[in-house]
Amino acid sequence: MCYRQAMAEDAPITPPDPAESTPTAYLCPHCAQAVEVDPNSIEPFMRCPHCGGQFAIILDEPAEVDYESREADLRAREAELDGMRIRQLSNARRALIRLRTYVFIGGVLGAVGGVQLIIKTAQRVRHEHAWDLRTVGFIAFTGVCFMIAVYFLNRMVEMNRELRRPLLEEPTTPPDFSMLSDGSQHARDLEDIR
Repeated sequence: MCYRQAMAEDAPITPPDPAESTPTAYLCPHCAQAVEVDPNSIEPFMRCPHCGGQFAIILDEPAEVDYESREADLRAREAELDGMRIRQLSNARRALIRLRTYVFIGGVLGAVGGVQLIIKTAQRVRHEHAWDLRTVGFIAFTGVCFMIAVYFLNRMVEMNRELRRPLLEEPTTPPDFSMLSDGSQHARDLEDIR
């Protein structure tokens, strides 16, 4: 992409009025030769008569900056970002609460499964006096169920700790109240209106 490299010494710095017919000189980015262009016939792309290369001409128009609207746009964008951040935090918090519920259910199911396996193993040993492979399997699965229950309950405790933490961190620097006034300036402004 080629841009206007430089202007000749006699060329004006701002783009010429369409009413004026003084030619403007641009430097060709390919051969660095000055190319004079009539301001009334400027097109976005020009062909250099010296080397035949094509280059873009970008007219620099004075930018009128409306600082008030720009600042209002920035404030609106910050408010929108704050709103988006709040929605993200509340969605993440809801998801964590939902996940904590599922983890609690998993822990309870693991504990209940372990208790059921203990009862089944006790019944099997007491009534059938069988210490076979099935009984040993029940005992092994009982240990696995209780390990699952402990894991899920530990995760639930961690999630509870995370949910108790405040969403916004405390500021590290004290607030700056030097720009605040006591309101006496408003009374003086009202007196100046009369």
